[in-house]
Amino acid sequence: MNDLRRIDGDLVVIQRNPRSGAGQGRAALLALVRELRQRSYRVRMFSCRDALDAFVTRLAAARSIRCLVAAGGDGTVRDLAGRHSGWPIAVLPMGTENLIARHLKISCDGRFLADTIDRGLATSFDMMEVAGQRCLIMASAGFDADIVHRIHASRSGHIRHWSYVWPIVRSIFGYRFPRIRVIDVVTGDSCMGFFIIVGNFREYGLKLRLVPDADPVDGRLDICVFTTQSRLQAVALFLRSFFRAPDGSSVSRFRSSAVRLEAADSVSALKGVPLQTDGDPTGILPVEIHVKPKSMCLLVAADSDRFPV
Repeated sequence: MNDLRRIDGDLVVIQRNPRSGAGQGRAALLALVRELRQRSYRVRMFSCRDALDAFVTRLAAARSIRCLVAAGGDGTVRDLAGRHSGWPIAVLPMGTENLIARHLKISCDGRFLADTIDRGLATSFDMMEVAGQRCLIMASAGFDADIVHRIHASRSGHIRHWSYVWPIVRSIFGYRFPRIRVIDVVTGDSCMGFFIIVGNFREYGLKLRLVPDADPVDGRLDICVFTTQSRLQAVALFLRSFFRAPDGSSVSRFRSSAVRLEAADSVSALKGVPLQTDGDPTGILPVEIHVKPKSMCLLVAADSDRFPV
């Protein structure tokens, strides 16, 4: 981490996800505001994106902004970073998975985050661009994406860990496993698979170990291609990744700064191969995915061994 730097400013602007904030999350958010004000920081909180956008673009406010706070899940972090990459972002994890906060070793603790903001240590991370949209953690096509599409098609409120159980079962028995062509845009090399993961961070939903070597500061994407043609073996590899990273002849890995994913035949293209990014459904293939090196600035905890001072 060679670009660790200090930030200044006395204004902290919070974007709160209105669908988050019950229980522990609400208490942590209130504690964060209280702790910041006790340290003489000015605090403004918004649940409306447009209102926050209008506020931070005012010249007088922009000059004094210390950081923006994403109070919610990974979707809130992605949304805020995609719109306002010019300011450092602090994360108050209030979602189901909170993969960015897990990487940063930041808990849902208002006082801890206030300490982090007060220390003011920030560094830059890579983002991904998928079909013209920014995302943070990963993209996948095939089996995993089918599960995500099923979850969101049937959701009626907050997504919990148990919300994945029935969609996983339905995908195991109902997904067709069409072939997907993976093209390295840089070299032109290609391979074929049935389930593709493109990772920026090594953290993954449900603590799956799918791209354990991904590094969000190396300017590259980690691509994992499940090449097996057997439905049973593909599902077994996916389930095994709860315990260790899948390997062997049925898995191919490489790194690149840009890849293209597309259906390998006209029948699959017609029926559509699902795509997901950061746990949200993102349409169907084809798609190009590019890394955007050091395009997001995040505050980090000074006592984390990943970010030595």
